Amino acid sequence: MAFSIKQNDTGPSLLATLKDANDVPVNITGADVRFHMKSLEGVVKIDSDMTVINSAEGLVRYDWLVGDTDTFGTYYVEFEVTYIDGSVETFPNTGSLVVSVVKELN
Repeated sequence: MAFSIKQNDTGPSLLATLKDANDVPVNITGADVRFHMKSLEGVVKIDSDMTVINSAEGLVRYDWLVGDTDTFGTYYVEFEVTYIDGSVETFPNTGSLVVSVVKELN
């Protein structure tokens, strides 16, 4: 998945379906999900809660806040799920997703 958003925009929201290694959506009922976004240099830009849209299908959403996209560039993204039993799983489980914050004209 690659996602692009213009610098200083707060929409559209980022939607993701969390899937296992077999590309099957993971049931995250009762779990907490966090959104992690780091620059290519490893600087943390966002570490925030996500909204679960459909827990049985692993569908989550991150609604951008003012300041989240103020710095243009390429970022790595992961979704960290903490299940009700305390276990933690990160998606994707291999590599990272990419978010591109595109420089605005002015």
